[in-house]
Amino acid sequence: MSLRSEEALIALRQIFLAVEIDSRALAKQSNLNPSQFILLQLLNSKKFMTPGEIAKNMSLAHATVSTLTEKLRKTGLVRRETCTADKRSQTISLTELGRETLFNAPDILQRRFEKQFENVREEEQEQIVFVLKQLSSILGADDIDAAPLLDVGSATSIAQ
Repeated sequence: MSLRSEEALIALRQIFLAVEIDSRALAKQSNLNPSQFILLQLLNSKKFMTPGEIAKNMSLAHATVSTLTEKLRKTGLVRRETCTADKRSQTISLTELGRETLFNAPDILQRRFEKQFENVREEEQEQIVFVLKQLSSILGADDIDAAPLLDVGSATSIAQ
């Protein structure tokens, strides 16, 4: 293995570990995973949203949103209500417990990344994205449909 390959693998491993450590800290302090946390933040910014609006905003499949919202509903963090105007439609909103949980949760790595990335010059942002896409291709992951979420676990466990 070349020195450059080693350096690249070390950097990748550091990123994976940072995401895992952050996810564990979030789970320990708030009993949420990053996907759930981001959903709560999204609901906190609106009075209510439909599952379709959530799916679009989070770049997630409707089935994933259903699983996420159902788990959060069972723990009392969100409420699901049938629309009075259209009984076929539902809205999701944050409960007071959901707001408290969100308020007491630590800042997540994804938000820190977003803030720091915005401070990088635009041409450097383009270079970073280009290199990350190349890396994704090298790893054979460029055809994988992925939401813009820093989360760990298997692809099927993100909503859990």
